[in-house]
Amino acid sequence: MDWLLEQPGYAIAFGVSGACVFGYAWLLTSSFRWLNCAFSVIGFGAAMFALERWVETDRERIQSSLHRLVDAIECSDVDAVFDLLHPQASDARKDADYYLNRFEFQRVVIKRNLRIQLGRQPHVAVADFNVLLVIQAPSDSIPQRVTRYVRVWFRDVNGVWLVERYQHSNAIDGVTRRSDRRR
Repeated sequence: MDWLLEQPGYAIAFGVSGACVFGYAWLLTSSFRWLNCAFSVIGFGAAMFALERWVETDRERIQSSLHRLVDAIECSDVDAVFDLLHPQASDARKDADYYLNRFEFQRVVIKRNLRIQLGRQPHVAVADFNVLLVIQAPSDSIPQRVTRYVRVWFRDVNGVWLVERYQHSNAIDGVTRRSDRRR
């Protein structure tokens, strides 16, 4: 049912297509029962849309945590980054401390290939995506653009999805792994 709660397009398509079908039937027959059906479908579609906006699914909460992490990295806010890391993620904490104190992250952009998979175990998820980084070292005069493929493991702790660990590799891995899954 998460697919219905994560995409407003289904509610909109249902409401518009139902209104068109029943509206056309009303135009042909002039029977007000078809007009009532059209308004009912519009109302039901609007209720589905409102429900989609009101309910926040696990995938949406993970995506929100990921975007808060990106904002914290861009601001070089080490404390905010640590708040989004699992308490037992010592390697990720060391990396965050090292990289945030060594580089200035001018821009961090999660590309459109973001995919979030909820694990078979409760409260576990994996997000994988390509990311564009614009970074500048103190010794460089020109910022560097770096694209990486990132895989992040999340764990739900009291309703907040925290980064448990991560790995990154060449950006082409994000393309080749996607094509392997389609076969």
